[in-house]
Amino acid sequence: MRLWELLSKIDVESRDDREIDRVSRYIEECDSKSIFVAIQGTHFDTHVYIDKAREQGAYVLTDLDRGGDSEVVDTRVVYGVLCLALLGDPHLFLNIIGVSGTNGKSSVSHAIYQGLRISGYTCCLCSTDGIYMQEEVLETHNTTPSIDILADLLQECIRRKITHVIMEVSSHSLAQYRISGLTFDHLVYTNLGHDHLDYHLSYMAYKDAKESGIRYLKKHGSIILSQDPLIQMMKTSEYLCIECGKGEYAYSYDWNEQGCMLHYQEKDFILPIHFDFEVENLMLSITTLSQYISNSHIYYFLEQYRPLRGRMEMVYNKEYTIYVDYAHTLEAYEALGRNIARLHRESWIVFGLGGERDTMKRKLIGESVSKYFDHIILTSDNPRGEDPYVICEMIAKGSTKPTEIMIERAEAIKYAILNAKKHDIIIVAGKGNEDKIFVGSECLYFKDRDVILELLVKRGL
Repeated sequence: MRLWELLSKIDVESRDDREIDRVSRYIEECDSKSIFVAIQGTHFDTHVYIDKAREQGAYVLTDLDRGGDSEVVDTRVVYGVLCLALLGDPHLFLNIIGVSGTNGKSSVSHAIYQGLRISGYTCCLCSTDGIYMQEEVLETHNTTPSIDILADLLQECIRRKITHVIMEVSSHSLAQYRISGLTFDHLVYTNLGHDHLDYHLSYMAYKDAKESGIRYLKKHGSIILSQDPLIQMMKTSEYLCIECGKGEYAYSYDWNEQGCMLHYQEKDFILPIHFDFEVENLMLSITTLSQYISNSHIYYFLEQYRPLRGRMEMVYNKEYTIYVDYAHTLEAYEALGRNIARLHRESWIVFGLGGERDTMKRKLIGESVSKYFDHIILTSDNPRGEDPYVICEMIAKGSTKPTEIMIERAEAIKYAILNAKKHDIIIVAGKGNEDKIFVGSECLYFKDRDVILELLVKRGL
């Protein structure tokens, strides 16, 4: 694409007719056929490479008054527009569903992905667990990849004749303009709680980041959501708000020994899920799927549905019941606790919280779990550069019940299994389906489910 044509996409005038085949924020990728976009990032400012970029022959785009060949108010905002435009704006030829919220993004995204695939659509899913392109699974390092990676991914989707893309949208990606230029057909909001305040610094800043997602909706896009605070917030926007649980999307449910008995569209379905928030996540997915597929396909999906691994996954249910879960926010632990209390059984929870992350939630989560669980065992969970014992002590300060600290995660799980009585419930929380634990500079293999099953085998259970 010609330089003047590309720059016109961001309302910058130019008569420069040179051919451009790359837009990049990385100096090492730039040459005479490149636009180097200098970005003031959270940790580093690549405006320091302006002179080097020119030496390599690149055209330089910078923030105002930073000495670029062209300048804009904020290069982060236009970077994605240029990346996508260079590839022919592939997002405009795809159905793109964004899923945002504090908890439940992965569960909702995977359910939408499953439902669309069962209905015959070719799909791509970008999630915390990886990038799924039909049968292929690619590793990802962020919940929401940066826009240059997404642009290439969307172009590959076009090449593979994929029609629908479902992606988790994190608050970090919104605050950092990492998806700027992308547009969604539907934006699904799961809920809004307190998280990532180590980065956003205040709840209002976090809320604003989440709310900013609506600026990425296509002209005729819509917002799909289910919780009142979000509904009131989003109804002030110009976009159509579709409310899960109301009107044609109404549902009810009850519990039995097999799990959940769901009543939807005058039909009953038995689902292998056991907690209220799992039902809420599933029905938010169903409301989204209803925008694309018929009721008969939705009924078939509900009959086939299996929850995402690592999200309230029942690992064992004989002598006692053991679940693994991904909970790592205050709202997630509150939801866990309320649902466990409903079962009226003695309960155990084994968990920790990540290092170098939001420290304000640690004491609050300690207080929350002590309201609901009978036995609390604190352990290591991705301590990174922090002392895991210090993290556990900070959590324990909020607890109103005796709390064990056992840093070795396998030993903590073993302690719960050895001491639980018949009919007790054990929740091993925080890592879900993850298979790595980050300690200092090391990345070690560790999977809660594997450890649990190995311990059960050794006990002959």
